[in-house]
Amino acid sequence: MAQNRSSAPCGPLRAIWFANADAFERARFPGSLAFLGGAEPGQLRFWCPCGCDALRCAPVTVWPVAGGEWHWNGSRSEPSLDQPFALPCGWAGWLRLGYWLAGGDVPPGL
Repeated sequence: MAQNRSSAPCGPLRAIWFANADAFERARFPGSLAFLGGAEPGQLRFWCPCGCDALRCAPVTVWPVAGGEWHWNGSRSEPSLDQPFALPCGWAGWLRLGYWLAGGDVPPGL
């Protein structure tokens, strides 16, 4: 089991994409991503970007689709979601162009 890395990272955190669910589970890198069962789109799983070692899940669809889900841009190398996250640990921010960005406002130009 990975140690708790609860200190928040400084600056943007690279979102590492895992195609293999077992490797994703073993690595436990903060901010890393994988789709549940490998299905795209669907349930996007990610390790909390703050480093608290919590596994999070969000329902996603591919842009442009209306609904109550996060919309994914379809990119694995530079994934973006259209809505921010406010997580139970207190981390809040965005996934934009392959990076987790802490903060409540959308970064300019994205």
